[in-house]
Amino acid sequence: MSYKKIKNNSKEQGATLLSVVSILLVLTIVGLSAARMSILDIKVSSNEEQQMMLYQEAENSLRTITNPEKLYTWMEAQKNGGVGIDDIVTAQYKAKTGITALNRKYACVGNGGAVSIGPDAPTCNLYDFQVDIKKKGLGTNDVHHRGAGKEVPHNGGVYK
Repeated sequence: MSYKKIKNNSKEQGATLLSVVSILLVLTIVGLSAARMSILDIKVSSNEEQQMMLYQEAENSLRTITNPEKLYTWMEAQKNGGVGIDDIVTAQYKAKTGITALNRKYACVGNGGAVSIGPDAPTCNLYDFQVDIKKKGLGTNDVHHRGAGKEVPHNGGVYK
């Protein structure tokens, strides 16, 4: 059996190889960009999860410091030149807490009665509770304020 060498005079030699390589190159670029977008989505969702956990921990910290006992302790410490409220530190979080007197007064309820209006009405002071919380090891932080706490005056008078 003899084999004859066939001579191909066509100018299309290698065109198939070139087109297949270019299609593979385009598919590779599309695949790599999809992988990068997927990694970015994972990072974004992880960041959102960390931020939500931090938000919930800050809300828990605010709940801890916005009780009347903490406010009273803080007010007594302020009279004596102290801080009066402790920072909250757990295994994962560190929360710097504080109370700020807003130096504003409003008419408030005394002895379970209705709010009265006028110059002789008992007044209460407004306070702002704040938490600046950070997650250890990540640098994620969040700052929360809880409205204004109030001081109910003793014996219907103004706290001094």
